Amino acid sequence: MDKKIAYISGPISGLQNGNFDKFDLAQKELEKQGYIVVNPHEINKELYQKWASKLDDISQSTQDEIWRDFMKSDIRHLTLCSCVFVLDGWEDSRGSRIEIFLAQKLGMKVYYCKDFSEFTIDFQISAGKRDVAL
Repeated sequence: MDKKIAYISGPISGLQNGNFDKFDLAQKELEKQGYIVVNPHEINKELYQKWASKLDDISQSTQDEIWRDFMKSDIRHLTLCSCVFVLDGWEDSRGSRIEIFLAQKLGMKVYYCKDFSEFTIDFQISAGKRDVAL
């Protein structure tokens, strides 16, 4: 039997403690259900250390660079998983929307953490003067 590897997606940026408690709670619940869990807080410990000294520089360019660094790591790990579980508030997270979009395009199942129900989103992206469904 193949191991179920779940990626947790949810809002982090701008939230107190990066929403760590909700990611941790979701990880524990998924592990009880038999999943191997990929938690962005766990996989990015080195990046947190790398950027810790720069947190005083709150320029937009630094924030953007930090976000891109984390997203590159997250996406590499997401592609190794078999499914994605999303936390409440994903709709307001640019990173979560990207992760869900990518997961769906890669044929991965996406579920809500709160009730394990599956969902799909028909994302529209702007392509100049018209919207294109991907």
